[in-house]
Amino acid sequence: MLNGAQTTSLVGVMAAVRTGELSENQAVKVISTSIGITPEEARAIIRGEV
Repeated sequence: MLNGAQTTSLVGVMAAVRTGELSENQAVKVISTSIGITPEEARAIIRGEV
């Protein structure tokens, strides 16, 4: 489970993808590395599949 700071960071990364500040691939790397999930899981989160 994510703590408050991790959740806020995740939302920020997702917002950065929507605005074009980060590519999907960059966001996948940031998310998978920072919260310890697979790239596939991170991509599913970004795409709203989970």
